[in-house]
Amino acid sequence: MLKGFLLLACLSLLVANSHAGIDRMQDHLALLLPGQSPNAQAARQFAKTEILRLITELAEEKVGKTTLQKSAKVLQRRVISTYLKQHDGLATFGALIKKEHYNQASASALYALLAEAFDIDYRIEHKLWAISI
Repeated sequence: MLKGFLLLACLSLLVANSHAGIDRMQDHLALLLPGQSPNAQAARQFAKTEILRLITELAEEKVGKTTLQKSAKVLQRRVISTYLKQHDGLATFGALIKKEHYNQASASALYALLAEAFDIDYRIEHKLWAISI
């Protein structure tokens, strides 16, 4: 459906700093999956594990080490094939990671986390669709 709706625009590569990227990711996950209950903590840990796995796989595919265009294409292809399975306007970030249900906000958050992990500058643009009758 809208699986390819979001390609990170205006990317520029910087020198990778994985520790800073992981620290930022943990801070962002706390905002995306809030709460202190055991279930909330488990959801954050699961999301962190899944995202770190994806980061490792993307690094093996040379994301951040090849040209910006190639890195962006690999990143988008992997996100689409791994997480953007079913569009759901009400999907949360947790649903994206666990059930592969997404909306523009949850997909954008995932792209942002991955871009930051590879120290890629990004700007996310949302273009509204209009229907005229």
